[in-house]
Amino acid sequence: MEITRTFELLDWISEKYQKNDLLAGKKDGEWITYSINDYIKYSTLMSYGFYEIGLRKGDKVVTITNNRPEFNIIDMALSMLGVIHVPIYPTLNPSEYTVIINHSDAKVVVIGIQSIYNRVAPIMDQLIHKPAIYTLDKIGNEKELYEILKLGILSRKKNADIVNEI
Repeated sequence: MEITRTFELLDWISEKYQKNDLLAGKKDGEWITYSINDYIKYSTLMSYGFYEIGLRKGDKVVTITNNRPEFNIIDMALSMLGVIHVPIYPTLNPSEYTVIINHSDAKVVVIGIQSIYNRVAPIMDQLIHKPAIYTLDKIGNEKELYEILKLGILSRKKNADIVNEI
């Protein structure tokens, strides 16, 4: 198998290594593991969800999060759509976030945890374009990334052919 696009690594890994703990992260003190099949499933469903909220090839999505499995799933989902992933270190100061997010022209910003949100939220009003905010953890009244996954599940039959053509 020749790999020409990043997300094709998923099929290659699936063929070569059937691991039950390809990705792992702690949530509420418990380890949660993702097999290669989980990785493929969630990445694909997430890509359908991103498509459903209007993201298209060439659009940009910023992620600001600590190291966690969801980052990899988001990265592959965006790659499947041809959406440009703009990961930003979670340790920057607010003025740096303002510059990077403004220059990225992102349509969506995904924020991982409360402490990062506390640094980023104050600058959102200063942005030229107002990207939608989604969070990985439950943070106030912000939309959770889980909503995009649910959209992907609900729209998988409708969007499967569209995403496969990209």
